[in-house]
Amino acid sequence: MEVGRDVRFELDGGQLEIDRAHLESLNGPLSHLVRNAIVHGIESVEEREALGKPRQGLVFMKLSEQGAELRLQVSDDGRGLNFVRIREQAIARGLLSANAEPDSDSLTQLIFESGFSTAEQVTGLAGRGIGMDAVKATIVSMGGAIKVESQSGLGTSVIMALPKSSSTQKILLVSDAHQKIALPSAMVQQVLSMSSASATQAITEGFIQWQDKKIVLCALSELIREPTVTHSASDRISFLILHQLDDWIAVRVGEVHGHHEVVVKPPGPQLASVPGLMGAAMLPDGDILLVMNLLHLHAHTVSNPSARSISATIVPEYVPPLVMVVDDSLTVRRVSQRMLEKQGYGVALARHGAHALELLSQISPAALLLDIEMPTMDGFELLSRLRSDERFRKLPVAMITSRMAERHRQHAMQLGANAYFGKPYREQELLEWLAQCAPVKNLTTSHNRIDHNQTLTSTVGVVSRKKTNVLKA
Repeated sequence: MEVGRDVRFELDGGQLEIDRAHLESLNGPLSHLVRNAIVHGIESVEEREALGKPRQGLVFMKLSEQGAELRLQVSDDGRGLNFVRIREQAIARGLLSANAEPDSDSLTQLIFESGFSTAEQVTGLAGRGIGMDAVKATIVSMGGAIKVESQSGLGTSVIMALPKSSSTQKILLVSDAHQKIALPSAMVQQVLSMSSASATQAITEGFIQWQDKKIVLCALSELIREPTVTHSASDRISFLILHQLDDWIAVRVGEVHGHHEVVVKPPGPQLASVPGLMGAAMLPDGDILLVMNLLHLHAHTVSNPSARSISATIVPEYVPPLVMVVDDSLTVRRVSQRMLEKQGYGVALARHGAHALELLSQISPAALLLDIEMPTMDGFELLSRLRSDERFRKLPVAMITSRMAERHRQHAMQLGANAYFGKPYREQELLEWLAQCAPVKNLTTSHNRIDHNQTLTSTVGVVSRKKTNVLKA
């Protein structure tokens, strides 16, 4: 192949069935991981022979079931992660101080940083820094988790855990204060009931000793920004032991309401970035509940301690302008999403023109960023359809494409494009254009500041009060 590697590919577990929606979502991440294994992991034939390794490298993919979860593993027998290079790049980018001596686990986590790459040069297959962050974002959006294990000289494994189904799931209903939410049953290792005295001791210490593990303890009310529940001396207090891959937490809850099997609707584009939000489900009695991944929500809370100081009673009225990104490249969509969200925009993502038309029947973006070369329906055809529809004739559209010939630019402008940018685009130029057609309101006061925790709080309140599904399939 292009990089001159001799590679053998093996698959284990190919007989297992996988949800079709999962399969479609995993196409992009798996291609990234296989490419990374070959380009970054497998050594050249000469290197392998000098190291006493087989001339042919191995990329191994394994699919298995563990309880209610799917486990997907992509491994190689290459050189492993270059922790020295990762540390150097982290220091250069300001992610680590010059005197920091992080362990290998901490360095491994840095490969998920947006734009992080240890490649010496940019090629068609490597060095763009837009791979692993996009892979992680996709897995997390599917309600899963991802971890990387690597040994120098022996290879790297990427392990992903996912719910078996993207729609029907077993959930556990729990509540604290006045709010009831649902958790994936696959994450619940045990429900503990403790006396008030034992619970008070655990709460004071901040952890629960469970089997041979010391597990950090938090309260559901703190995670979902509800008023803290007080318990009388006679109460028995319930705790959940939650686990996914290497992550463990114990969560104090007010009440456990039992297991159900439900259809989970994923969040729509405006709520997709809310940490821990997996979707919503309707119970037989008509109640609509949020389905939460409390492990992700806890990780976000820990990494954003300033969010704790923001009052959960404030429900923001301001809705940021929504920008739709239409591109067949997963990495381009994810990188654009992160850049836009950092600037305060809401983001909707579409894989091609037909997918964009489907989303446009449900949402009204303030601007659209459109690639040209896409399967099913390319950018020119989508633009032509938009301009022939009264609803979208004035929708600002910017073409973002690698086709930089003047004839392509002229054709796009004749069809009704408002701007034309090349790939890779310059962020500042694109943001200046967006500022003209879809400006973001500058909210600086503490009473108007918007963050993910507030969005989660207001979403919980809307679902509870109105019993309407604010999430779109």
